[in-house]
Amino acid sequence: MLKTKCLLLLEALLFLLIARLLLGLVPVPRLVGLLSRPLCGATETSSPVQDQAIASVHDAILWVWRRGWLRDRCFHRAIAAHLMLRRRNIPTRFHYGAATLPERGLTGHVWLTAGETFVVGGDQASRYRHLFDWGQQHPDQ
Repeated sequence: MLKTKCLLLLEALLFLLIARLLLGLVPVPRLVGLLSRPLCGATETSSPVQDQAIASVHDAILWVWRRGWLRDRCFHRAIAAHLMLRRRNIPTRFHYGAATLPERGLTGHVWLTAGETFVVGGDQASRYRHLFDWGQQHPDQ
């Protein structure tokens, strides 16, 4: 059990680093296309196994983020969580919103969902006006 948790935390750290590289090197329009590639064999229906995987990925990403090892942003966390869930064949959607916040002025926020479940960034999503979303489409859609 402990070994599995440690591996999951290492995976989260690795994918957060990959997310930083992707955002630094790949233009956002191209990145959106890459992150929206369809999954083969993915199902839209939720299962207890998928729910557990989503919760584990959420916890691992937040654990690494709270340690402050990386000064990542919401987009980094969403990309890392997306890549982790993609490995588990779970489709996701990115959501982008904007707001004028008293403490920050005009700002944007990215959050990730799997079905109706917030994966990362959902705790702040209600503060932002949803502008658009993108993500994996099933081959039959």
